[in-house]
Amino acid sequence: MKKAIFCGCAVLGIAAVFVLHTESASAYPDKRPDEQSPIATMQDVEILFDGYVFGPDEYSTSFGIAPDSASVLPFSFTIEECRQARRCGKVPFYFTDSLGGVPLTGKRISELTSDTTPDGLPLLFTDMVNAMGEWFYSGETAKKGWAFVSMRIIEDSKGKNYLDQTGMLIEDVGGSQIFVSRGVVEWQKFTAAIDTFKSNKDHISTLIDPKSKKISAIDSSAASISLSSLAINASCRESFVEVLCRMVLCLNKKDKDDKCLRLFQEEYVWTRSMTTEGKFVGIGNWFIVDGANVSAAWPSQKDKLWGTTSVCRDRF
Repeated sequence: MKKAIFCGCAVLGIAAVFVLHTESASAYPDKRPDEQSPIATMQDVEILFDGYVFGPDEYSTSFGIAPDSASVLPFSFTIEECRQARRCGKVPFYFTDSLGGVPLTGKRISELTSDTTPDGLPLLFTDMVNAMGEWFYSGETAKKGWAFVSMRIIEDSKGKNYLDQTGMLIEDVGGSQIFVSRGVVEWQKFTAAIDTFKSNKDHISTLIDPKSKKISAIDSSAASISLSSLAINASCRESFVEVLCRMVLCLNKKDKDDKCLRLFQEEYVWTRSMTTEGKFVGIGNWFIVDGANVSAAWPSQKDKLWGTTSVCRDRF
């Protein structure tokens, strides 16, 4: 039986990311020479990731509907980028924004999902009722396209506030070095996002730091707006529907114990999605009996169960 890849990544420190930023732009050509790093075929990808590839076909298996083949975006990562992603514990995942001509929202996923999981366990989701009236559940869709996503929450991101987790996203994505090889345009977008984070970090910190003052609802809301507008979170942090979709599709794969691959069983993924109140949405704590839970928290929260995953999309 094939086993999942959960290898750790020797992540570059944030200082190393800034060192790379100062190098000449000519070091990162805007067109990658195919003879040096060819685009991976899907056969290459299946071999490199031992079958742990979540493409358009997995949607048909899980939901009974596949993305329209004419609208599926091609896989554009190189073989070397695939190898680097694997070394960093990431797997390829195709996100779609619709199925059967209908937007693939959290609500739509819930409608398409059976009351039981493929391994016969009850109640895939029990706490969805709390999300029924929210746009992140009924209106938000995934960012369409291929991406490398982490199968586990970033090590040490649990117990950190949302701002500190954003800094860890920079370390994780920068450490993967995938945007380095994506070309000068994508690299410049990534480094510009780092600069924006640096220039806003101190101000956001004053809004959510309980040591300096009592945190007001106004400050919390302002911090949420600032954090949600950061390009690092918009591109490299998953949304609620993206995590939910991954949780469902992964059930049709097997883990090392030959059981359904159930993600985030005793932890929450803190997503970029927001409630109407301004809190950031968390999903996870997927116990076998209770199913997945949905919650939300202000960015100042530090909870030992709440962390973040990371995404390297084919375009920043």
